[in-house]
Amino acid sequence: MKIVKEEKSTGQNRDENYFKALYILIIVLSLLILSISLNRFFGHDEFEHIHSAWYIEQGYTPYVDFFQSHHPLLWFLMVPFIKLAGHSVSAIIILRLFMLVFTGGIVIMVYRLARLATRSKEVALLAVVFLLSLVLFVEKGVEIRPDVPQVFFGLLALYFFLASFPPDFRRPLFIRQKWREICLSACCASLSFLFLQKSIFLVAAFGIILLFRLIKREITWKAVALFAFYFSLPLLLFAGYLLVSHSFSDYLLTNWLFHLRHIKSFFPASILLNTLVQNPVFWIFSSGAVILFLSGKNKNRELRLIAGLALFLFLSVFFMKHPYRQYFLLPLSLLSITAAYFAKLLFFKFQCLSKRKIAALLLFVLVPFFFLCSMVFQSNRGQLARIRFVLENTKISDPVYDGDIQFNLFRPDLHYFWYSIRNGGMRTYNRISGNKFADYDVVELIRRKKPKFISNVGINMSVGGARNPGCQQAMLVSGKNSSQKNNIFTHSRIEGSKLNRIYKKTPHKNLYINKKYSAQIDSEK
Repeated sequence: MKIVKEEKSTGQNRDENYFKALYILIIVLSLLILSISLNRFFGHDEFEHIHSAWYIEQGYTPYVDFFQSHHPLLWFLMVPFIKLAGHSVSAIIILRLFMLVFTGGIVIMVYRLARLATRSKEVALLAVVFLLSLVLFVEKGVEIRPDVPQVFFGLLALYFFLASFPPDFRRPLFIRQKWREICLSACCASLSFLFLQKSIFLVAAFGIILLFRLIKREITWKAVALFAFYFSLPLLLFAGYLLVSHSFSDYLLTNWLFHLRHIKSFFPASILLNTLVQNPVFWIFSSGAVILFLSGKNKNRELRLIAGLALFLFLSVFFMKHPYRQYFLLPLSLLSITAAYFAKLLFFKFQCLSKRKIAALLLFVLVPFFFLCSMVFQSNRGQLARIRFVLENTKISDPVYDGDIQFNLFRPDLHYFWYSIRNGGMRTYNRISGNKFADYDVVELIRRKKPKFISNVGINMSVGGARNPGCQQAMLVSGKNSSQKNNIFTHSRIEGSKLNRIYKKTPHKNLYINKKYSAQIDSEK
């Protein structure tokens, strides 16, 4: 008897060591992500969304007073933080930390979904390890962007959706169906959509699942009607806001027609190659699990649904004209669950003991850990110093020209169309809006409004040339010949050459200051 008890005790200690290793790994990865959030450079999109939130804080109406092509819920959530921290560099750091709340929420929901689907604490913890070591997820998960809360509410919607259907059902299922979870799932899916349009694919997936279960008589029309009703409530409030603010037509133009008819597109081959190199074990395990579940060899209903949904959302990214890295956040979060389940199957198949499992864990995260550590040293100090310099030497009413959204976070722009000019955005907008901004001329705007600070993006300060995408589109629409088009560009180059007499380069990258104000700043020092 003593020998049996000693063996059981030894086995329990080994399991405890294994779970301790999982917890320690999660803590280490979490601290690393916090360090990345505080130190890593800011992406172009982050400043775009901070600037949009500042516009709203100043009383401007999105889509009418300034160009935007995203849904607005994140900006409204950011406004209180900007009011609290003021128009300062501190507000930027606080907003980064605010986004970590949603990132942590994603991690928690992946854990809860894994527990719900597998009833296994080990699989849930492994899913968290896979997710936190996923370089693409960390890279975009720490950034200030609507994709992060969109993914959080999407996962929350999926959790309530699965929780509303008991796993051990017998017909008729609707007798024991949980109506509260159906309603919460619909509301969360709607909120996810209000953060970003691409949640429409998740909503479509929910619709297909509901329709399929309705046909199989596993649910009633009441469930479908409740989901549709509660999903529509937040959308009706949003539609009411658009109508009251007289921005409904501009919203349709900038958020839907603009994306559907955008001129440029690309295929995410480099994105896929990078993530394969950064997380090879994750992709091998998650792919193997998806094949296992969809082949029908595993009968776990929840895991099959998660695997199928992950594949559907992953493939949906390729239907978009601009499948950026952040678009993969939601399918990757779900794939981390399938990868964790596959890892547990391998541990069981090869009868791995605690030490081997711990060694395997370290092997799983070895390659991605190297890439994550390198992100800590991608400093944001230069960016913050440039923003601080502009803020300290301008008033809140002083306009600036920033062609790449690098320093104009809390200052007005020269034009409604303040970004997405270089990548064909303005050409697309002009094409679908009846050539509304065909007369856009950045040099003329600078000459007329005389901003204290300008960027050299779109302006060749060394030669003095400035391209005018608005005028170029006007020529294309009207069908005028190339000589007439070149005359317009020649005018812009001649006018652009005069900017060198007015502006001089600052010590900060791509930042030029009006010489008159530069002299004032030097005299004050």
